[in-house]
Amino acid sequence: MPEHTLETCGLVTWIEVGGNKLECYGSGSYRTQYADNMSCWVASEENKPFAVRFAKRSRTFACVANLYLDGKWMMKRMFKEHEDTEFSFHEKRTADSVLPYIFCPQNVVDDDALLEQNMLAAPPEEDAQYIGEITVKVERVTDIMYERRRPPRRHNSDGGGTTETGLPPIQRIHETSMKAKRPPHQISLGEGAKREPDASHGGGGAGFGGGGGEGYRGNRESMRPTYAVREVIATFTFRYRPIEILIESGIAPSQATSNAQTDTRIKIDDNPDNEDEDIYARSEDQENLPSTFYTTPARHRDRLRNQERALSWLNTPAREHATPTTAILQNAAILQNANRSNMAMKDVDMDDDNQSGPSSRGSRLMPAMKPELGNEVIEIKDDDELELLARLQEIRSRKRKAPETPLKGTMRKSSRASGNMPPPPFFTPGVEVIDLT
Repeated sequence: MPEHTLETCGLVTWIEVGGNKLECYGSGSYRTQYADNMSCWVASEENKPFAVRFAKRSRTFACVANLYLDGKWMMKRMFKEHEDTEFSFHEKRTADSVLPYIFCPQNVVDDDALLEQNMLAAPPEEDAQYIGEITVKVERVTDIMYERRRPPRRHNSDGGGTTETGLPPIQRIHETSMKAKRPPHQISLGEGAKREPDASHGGGGAGFGGGGGEGYRGNRESMRPTYAVREVIATFTFRYRPIEILIESGIAPSQATSNAQTDTRIKIDDNPDNEDEDIYARSEDQENLPSTFYTTPARHRDRLRNQERALSWLNTPAREHATPTTAILQNAAILQNANRSNMAMKDVDMDDDNQSGPSSRGSRLMPAMKPELGNEVIEIKDDDELELLARLQEIRSRKRKAPETPLKGTMRKSSRASGNMPPPPFFTPGVEVIDLT
């Protein structure tokens, strides 16, 4: 069954596109000193808005969920200790608009200067390695208090590899690069709806921090929380790529394989009469065959071996002198009952010429019993059956009455208590002389 969420410690995170959860491929996890780190791959769709959904199911701690897109912090949301709710990170609020998060392809350009720049450029920034990742880092917090204050003034465009939106700039790829055949995706902002400047402020969900635009944090005072961050308890990482790249890399199954795995339809015969007859035959066979004929494959070989030994013991003229095991006696009794029902079915088949009713059931029963009986018909009298049952009961009663063998330590203790075992010899000073030289 495909997975669609990452879950640990009562915290659940998933990605939605168009209201549907994206399937997780290649899920993995590892644990550090305090935190559980969960990760998976998801298939991104070009120019499709998406939402990062986070749910807190546990009511034993308070936490703050931080959203990172392509390595850049975007916004956060605080959850109280007794709060059991969900939150959606899906948009960027600025002073005059609300812009959704979307997946967009990287730019493929025909610029030779880009090749020279890539050859002579310094190593990429540390944040560049996180392009293609959506991360939710959850921190445990304590000492939550509310005070009336203005929100801090932050500027996302620090000139260090970010844009006015707070996201990394869209990467450029030369057309001769291997990535140009199927450009990777990055996160950008789509076209959103306009909003009034005074409609709300803070942009981060009830004043819990947010991703406002350049210099937009509002000037009105409001009740805002303060807390002490303790430790990171969980990190959820979604690595997004186009579905074609995931299939080529072997991370996601191909469309044909996935359809074959999910297609559970059964091909039905066009003739309804034959279908009903086959269903009736299978149900009747399972009702009439002995229960021991249906076992697991692991025990099938041992059961056949015991039945062969039972057949050889039944066919032995002087079986009174042989000592059969319990398994042989049980299989011999089973073979007797099966043989008796087999002979009864044969008699019914010979009397009935229309081959209907019980005779058809008997004819269906015979092929199912042939591999078990080895195509042999055994004639056993009632006295022999009574003898078999008597021996079986005798062996069972003998096993019940057999006393358990005591442990060696118990035997020694009882022997010493009764005085039968002599005491162990000890060295007596003055009586024996031992030369130690």
